[in-house]
Amino acid sequence: MPKATPKRGNGSVATSRVIAATACFLAASGIDGAKPSKGENAAAFATLCLAINSALNPKVPAQLTTQASEVLDFAAAVNLTTIGSDALTDVIDNHDKTNDKLKPNSIQSKTCAADKWDFCTRGGRKAKELKDNSEFKALRQAVISPAQVTQIVKTVAAIKEIAKEITKQTEAASGPEVSGELNEALYGAKNEPDTMTVTTSGSDRKTTCGDTATADSGKKAGKSLAKDALSLCAKDTAQSTNNACATEAKYELQVTAAANTNAKADWGKLKEACEARATPNDGTPEAIQAAVSAFIREIAGTKSTGKKINILGQLHGAGSGGCDGAADSTNGGACVYYGTAQGNGGISKIEWLKKMDSAAEKLKEAHVAEARAQNLEQHLIELNRTLARITSNINNVVPTSTMTTQNKGKDKSTEGSEQRCDKHTDKTEEQCKSLGCDHDAENKKCKPKAGTENTTAETGEQTSTETKKCSDKKSEAVCKDGCKWDGKECKDSSIIVNKKLALMTAATFMR
Repeated sequence: MPKATPKRGNGSVATSRVIAATACFLAASGIDGAKPSKGENAAAFATLCLAINSALNPKVPAQLTTQASEVLDFAAAVNLTTIGSDALTDVIDNHDKTNDKLKPNSIQSKTCAADKWDFCTRGGRKAKELKDNSEFKALRQAVISPAQVTQIVKTVAAIKEIAKEITKQTEAASGPEVSGELNEALYGAKNEPDTMTVTTSGSDRKTTCGDTATADSGKKAGKSLAKDALSLCAKDTAQSTNNACATEAKYELQVTAAANTNAKADWGKLKEACEARATPNDGTPEAIQAAVSAFIREIAGTKSTGKKINILGQLHGAGSGGCDGAADSTNGGACVYYGTAQGNGGISKIEWLKKMDSAAEKLKEAHVAEARAQNLEQHLIELNRTLARITSNINNVVPTSTMTTQNKGKDKSTEGSEQRCDKHTDKTEEQCKSLGCDHDAENKKCKPKAGTENTTAETGEQTSTETKKCSDKKSEAVCKDGCKWDGKECKDSSIIVNKKLALMTAATFMR
């Protein structure tokens, strides 16, 4: 995943994009110490590479592929079918406008008030896309019972809530702050600078890298991994060893880092030397924390006969010469001194270390968010299936556009149940109940409630007796006149539709 590239702060270092690196210049001060030997700081550099490699390659979770948008589209469209076909047509016609264009004081103007218009717009747009979809057309014309309306509304509300949480967790899983913090650990800035100077005028190696005679850290010690790597490894006009950290010829440093000289090319070589040691686990929260622990162990050991602590690299003799780049006669060395708590230093003051710790915690949080998002995605898909099952149970036998004038005076609570119950076979008691019917346990189908058995005739609809006539037709050739061959037997065509809807998923509506 590409690293984040947030804007830099207003600090002078970040603004100038210059690192005053701590591979410090041995100023002309009369000191003539011996240079470090080949590979002298290889072990210390290897420890630093653990952190560098993890900072270069954070294992941020892969972006989650979610169906939330498609599921929301479907849910919004189904939700609008509960207000009736004419009302839905009004929403479809005005979905790309404002809600005040809807018919005043209508069910659609109330359902799609200003605070709900975004979701209605979504549903209207999807419903328009589905205008030629046979299943959705049937759903639009269906008689939807109050119980089914409640089921749809509750399921759609749950889908909206889960989809919102998926968006939140997916954003958290992207680890938006991780790359920025690791870049700050690497460079002391949000982005890699164009110029990396080893020293600037007026600051010698000991001042910049650390004077072990005090409890204070070097001026630039611990500011960034790049600075500390150059402190440990770079050569200058007095310290001419070009392989103190990496002994292979291809990694030998080339820049003589006098004051204000750009040493970025040498940082590139050191970075390559680290990357040659990289492992697949680099960049995980565990690897970052392991790198931090290894570094702390490395600097906690005493260096020199003076038993100096909090030093990265070699310090010779009594260690009183500090990190001046020399190897023995000055009692110093090519190193980084982080100071102690008695002064302004100590492990807790190492800035890149704090950034690494923080990034590791944020990475952990990102992976937790990833797991949550994945679980929520599965919940969303199941809710999507639930909504599809609800629509499959909705009666589509009596379309609202073809109701006879005989039905207009009927009680709304019973006018559909008497017509549809005999047509629902292979149903459970719970399913029949949701359709406003009683259950025929012996034949495993629905039946009209007591007192409504004879009203079917008033509607001119087929009766269960007519349905049985289809089953008497034993071949596809004679399976006609309101019947349909399902591959094995002849059945009433409305039963075929209901079975098809029972197997339907939301994907049917989303094509």
